[in-house]
Amino acid sequence: MKSLRSRIQAIGGVVGGFAVLGGAMAARPSLPVYTLTDLGELGGGSSEAHAINELGHVVGRSAVTTGEFHPFLNDGATSDLGTLEGGTSGQATALNDQGDVVGYSGINGYGPQFGEITQAFLWQSGSLRSLGALWCECTFNRRYGYSEAHAINSLGQVVGFSEARRCASEHAFLWQDGTMEDISGGPGDPSFSRAYAINDSGQVAGLIVRDLCSRQSLPTRAFVWESGVLQELGVLSGHTYSAAYGINEAGDVVGHSGEGSVSRAFLWDQNTLTDLGVLAGHASSSALDVNDSGQVVGASWGADESSSRAFLWQAGRMHDLNQLVVGHPDWLLLEATDINDAGEIVGSGLHHGLLRAYRLTPRASARSAARPPPAKAGPR
Repeated sequence: MKSLRSRIQAIGGVVGGFAVLGGAMAARPSLPVYTLTDLGELGGGSSEAHAINELGHVVGRSAVTTGEFHPFLNDGATSDLGTLEGGTSGQATALNDQGDVVGYSGINGYGPQFGEITQAFLWQSGSLRSLGALWCECTFNRRYGYSEAHAINSLGQVVGFSEARRCASEHAFLWQDGTMEDISGGPGDPSFSRAYAINDSGQVAGLIVRDLCSRQSLPTRAFVWESGVLQELGVLSGHTYSAAYGINEAGDVVGHSGEGSVSRAFLWDQNTLTDLGVLAGHASSSALDVNDSGQVVGASWGADESSSRAFLWQAGRMHDLNQLVVGHPDWLLLEATDINDAGEIVGSGLHHGLLRAYRLTPRASARSAARPPPAKAGPR
């Protein structure tokens, strides 16, 4: 998963506004309280967490000593997964319970006279491989097509998006068994689409613009794709665009819906879009993941977009995660990007002025008592 700002950008849509929901902690004693683990970094000072699996392993990206960002895996310690051949930077976006990691990285296997291009990767058993691209307008100096991988399920199916042929566009893909399938209508289709999530049933969530080649301005729409059928999810009342970023095993989808620069996090329960609101005093929000218990995480922010706060939504209310963490007043949690079925949450926050990856563990969690926290790598 990417950082919030890069992840929510879509044609026709910028994130935005919410209803104010506050004062939930005192009213709901069943709310979880969390311990926070700093996941460390790779020598460059900053890091971001993008995804967590059911084992509590986390992936993301971290700055290295050269200033570039590399994908990392934290399975007890934070380790550098490296880059594709000739690449200088990359990030890990998702992983499954088998330990397979996906993301994207620069690649350039032909020498410095050729351009570095970003391609989707799969990391398995210590080895990083490129997943290729749907298409490449290749020239002598450009030898690769562009692609990014954003999710992987327990079956090893990978989704993301790749350069496509029509109108210099991007199409959502499903990769499995060595083959990348265009799920946005094929190479001649004029749509623009991105896939961000997949569950074990093979349901894919993302965003689509139906006709990028059209001279008129067409809206972005959240979608669910399954077995060759793509269903648009619509928008909240009064809005013009939407995008989807997470899906659970029941097929519930989260994302945001908006108008202009204002958006609201939504939950789609296979029938209805529900507005999840905003934190008190904020104007906008976006939901980034939902677990099988229906807990939703994401970010909420003010009208000036100067700062965001990570949220947890459950049982009909949105809560500031900063108010649910014990003993870490020197942290500001900016966004929550993923939540597993144990209720563990990962994301990025500011710690002494540096952007750092974190993991939140519910204090009542059996896992927190059963395993020591991962070691923190790199200088603090």
